[in-house]
Amino acid sequence: MNVYTSLAVLFDPAKSGTTLFKLANAIDIFSLWRLFLWGLGISIIYKFSQGKAYGIVIFWYIAWTLISIGLSSVVPFLNM
Repeated sequence: MNVYTSLAVLFDPAKSGTTLFKLANAIDIFSLWRLFLWGLGISIIYKFSQGKAYGIVIFWYIAWTLISIGLSSVVPFLNM
């Protein structure tokens, strides 16, 4: 049984191996909360503006998501 708290609930669970499903699964309520906290922490610790801190966090999240989805497409046993 899989429970999704992301946009993946809009897709058929049988298609969980597709790239579009993986991208939708990356937009999760808990991931968004984590990004919010990371951005807030970076802005406080490094004394960046909140816009700059959130920009950095979102950039790295998107980069990591695309890299992990790309790697899981090339090397199927990674299943990220």
